[in-house]
Amino acid sequence: MCMVDPRNRPDGFVYPSHRVKGFLALALVDWAASALFSKAHVDLYKYVETDVYQYLKRDPMCTAAPDQDFS
Repeated sequence: MCMVDPRNRPDGFVYPSHRVKGFLALALVDWAASALFSKAHVDLYKYVETDVYQYLKRDPMCTAAPDQDFS
C-alpha cells in the first residue's frame, strides 16, 4: 500500500497485527479490493510451512487449543 501513490490508494487503514506481533495488517473496503488485487502479485503457500508459523509455535505462551464442546 505504501508503494501506491497517495492519490490512488484505496480506502482502508493499517493497524498492528493481532496474529503476527510487530507487523502491520491492512483493513480494506471491499469495493477497492478488485482494482488493487488485479494488479497485485500473489504468492500462495501453506502457513504451517512459513518462518512466522515456526516462530509463533516456539512462543512460550502457545498452548494446545481447548477441547471443542459440541453440547
